[in-house]
Amino acid sequence: MPDSDKTDAQKKAEFREWLEDSGVMDSIVKTLVDMYTLPEQPEDPLAFIRNNLGGPGVGCADKDALIAQMSEDLEKLRALCEKCEDADQAHKEGAKTDEDHQEEHKETDHPEEKGGEKVEGEGAATTEEKPS
Repeated sequence: MPDSDKTDAQKKAEFREWLEDSGVMDSIVKTLVDMYTLPEQPEDPLAFIRNNLGGPGVGCADKDALIAQMSEDLEKLRALCEKCEDADQAHKEGAKTDEDHQEEHKETDHPEEKGGEKVEGEGAATTEEKPS
C-alpha cells in the first residue's frame, strides 16, 4: 500500500513499531527513567537526554571536557618527563664529577701512594722483582 493511501493512524502505528523494533523506544524510556530517579532534576534536561541517550558511557559534552583535560594532563606529563630526564642527566654528570673529585682527593691527600702501592722514598721500587 503506497504511503498516500495510509491513514495517519496507520503511519503512526508503523512508525511506533519501527521505533520499538530498533530499540529507540527502550533507550528513550530508560533515559527518562534515569532522569526521573536522580536526587535532583538536571538544570538542562535536553542536555541530560543528549548525554545519556545511546547507552552506557560518557556523554558528548563530558567527552569533550575529558579530552581537553587529557590533553592538558599529557602536556604536564611531558614537562615532568623532561624535568626528570634533565635531573637524571645532572645526576649522572654530578656522579662523574664526584668520582673525578675523589680521584683528585686520593692523589693530593696521599702523595706517597700511587696506583694503590705505597712508595717509601724517592727511587724506591714499586714492584718486587721476580728471580729469573
